[in-house]
Amino acid sequence: MSKAEQVMSGGSLMKRWNIDVFELFECIAQGLPAYRREYNELKDFDTGPGGDYVVELTVPTLLFHPSDVQHFEKENEWLLERAAGREDMALSAEEKRELGRLRREKAKWDKSIEAAVQIGRLCANIDHEITRAELADRIYEIDDRIPNTTIDKIWKSIPEEHRKAAGAPKKKKDE
Repeated sequence: MSKAEQVMSGGSLMKRWNIDVFELFECIAQGLPAYRREYNELKDFDTGPGGDYVVELTVPTLLFHPSDVQHFEKENEWLLERAAGREDMALSAEEKRELGRLRREKAKWDKSIEAAVQIGRLCANIDHEITRAELADRIYEIDDRIPNTTIDKIWKSIPEEHRKAAGAPKKKKDE
């Protein structure tokens, strides 16, 4: 492929077909040619053992040749049928706004769950109790848009033996 040829991104293809990342990788496994950019050249995307197949890192960099996409669509008509059935195409303006709000809310909760899991792993691996301020700092490192109410819920869900609360140090049980 020459540099001047047009390409489609993995994200635009997922939107076009109304599929998720795993379905996109399934299409690649079924023969859809995929490429990655390397030093201003397009290289074949390697899905074999030890290849480029790391989902989080490759999805934004996947590229597809439009003629390959059209050929694959002809062989797999279900992709176009599914794209035609996208629920957000027939929505009113108010419904589209609500759908957008719900998608933003989902993204916020996804980040909150990710933060809670990372804090749980942190508590299991540190040798001291975590303070409320340290918790907030760690969560803001993950995503600074997580609200304080969610941080409070994460704080309350941490077992007491891992939380450093205000006041005198906790007495040891053997004293």
